[in-house]
Amino acid sequence: MPEHATPARADLRVFSPAAVALCVALVASPAVRAQMGMTVIQDAHVLVGDGEEIESTSITLRGDKIMGVGRAPSGPMALLAKKIPAEGKYVTPGLIDVWCDLASRGAARSGAATALAEDNFDRFAESELRAALRNGVTAVYLPPSGGDGITGLGAVMRLLPGGEPDVVTLRSRAALASRVGADGSSGPLRRVQTAESLRKAFADALAYREALDQYEEDLKEYEKKLKEYVENWEKKQGKDDDQGEKAESKPAKEKGGGSGDDQRTPRRRRRPRSSGDFTDVEGADPPASAGAFAPNGGGEGEGRKERSGDKKKKDDAPKKPERPERDPEKETLLDVIDGKLYWRVEAYRPADILNVLEIAQEFNLALVLEGATGAHRLSDRLAEAGVKVISDARPPSVMYAGGVQRDRSPDNVGRLHAAGVAVYLGSGRGVGGAPVTPHLMAIAAQAVAEGLDQATALKRITGDAAELLGIDESVGRIASGMDADLVIWSDHPMSPGARVERVFVAGKEVYRAPERKGGAE
Repeated sequence: MPEHATPARADLRVFSPAAVALCVALVASPAVRAQMGMTVIQDAHVLVGDGEEIESTSITLRGDKIMGVGRAPSGPMALLAKKIPAEGKYVTPGLIDVWCDLASRGAARSGAATALAEDNFDRFAESELRAALRNGVTAVYLPPSGGDGITGLGAVMRLLPGGEPDVVTLRSRAALASRVGADGSSGPLRRVQTAESLRKAFADALAYREALDQYEEDLKEYEKKLKEYVENWEKKQGKDDDQGEKAESKPAKEKGGGSGDDQRTPRRRRRPRSSGDFTDVEGADPPASAGAFAPNGGGEGEGRKERSGDKKKKDDAPKKPERPERDPEKETLLDVIDGKLYWRVEAYRPADILNVLEIAQEFNLALVLEGATGAHRLSDRLAEAGVKVISDARPPSVMYAGGVQRDRSPDNVGRLHAAGVAVYLGSGRGVGGAPVTPHLMAIAAQAVAEGLDQATALKRITGDAAELLGIDESVGRIASGMDADLVIWSDHPMSPGARVERVFVAGKEVYRAPERKGGAE
């Protein structure tokens, strides 16, 4: 063996235990374990989700959160991070479909304001969920199923097949959902009746609130009177006690002029028994209920007077008001009236939209229209009222279409946007039973063709969509501290040849595109 091999073995014997100990200590520390779960997407073109673009930057993920956007982490710990080269690629927040029926099963109770769309969501519908994920959609809004009228509370769900409910459900009470003539088969009279039933529901909710307010006022008045009643009773009891003490301390008078030594305490005479009547005997007290049994009028009248006096005393006490029975459905409607929830109505025809708009203005409701193919005919009024519209941006049929599709226009989105109406994009109800959510980016591209600018269209399915659904503090933008719902695209998302390469939901990689021939993804 060569001579130089001996010191090498000696070095290994000296340093190997120390090196092993150092490695064990590093790996065992919490900081290192956290760093080991770090992922860095390097040198990507980032579309933040609020209109901002950042070229050639890195995104660092740790756990289910975005740790930072900008320079990649450095130092010894960064060596443990998983690195994803993304030069020439685009990264967006996960897309959000603000109106769809993806993986929705069953039907909610029609007319039940408390029915939850969350209960109808099938988080194990793998084929549907993965089809949406393959196209970059990571969250959706689901309205409850049902006919015309109030259908229940819509929910915002994260697309994580088989995920735990607390991770999948982003909001279980996102908006109050209703429908007016949405099925296309309702006649004019029925649609008007539906609108009137909606108006009555909100009016009844206000009446319920007035009853609660009146109860609170009556309760305060009752508590005030009860306090006064108790104080008066205590004062009266104090006087009665004083009089009793004085009577007991007063010396007994002599009977028949005799001396005090000869005074004797008279013995109470025993009450004679009788077969049915109570006999009034000197010195004997009649029972409290004597009047009830006395055959002659004397005792009966006295007993009645005594009972009527007791009743009068009881009537003097204040009566506690009864609280109206709790009504969760009316309480939900009051949340809408108070502006805590949007009122989302699926309506298409201009006449139905006008009826709904009148109700929203009467009760000062935050209205969001779904579908609304005829909304462009009322664009100025909707813009003035601050109504938001969700469109599926589908082009009209080349053949004549009646019903709710009759007013569909190729420039519906563009005309509404030009008038100042905030137009959002959703896939809507499925076509032929198949959800359209996987085509959300194509719907955004169609909206651009109808007149919406590209940057706004992308915001409407990312940052703006999250804000509309009330989840903008966690998803919809790429920023430090936000949930790691991200999509890596091969090109700009609206480019004809762009495709989704990777999808992350809550920091977990849930989709990776198969490699193309030649080794490229």
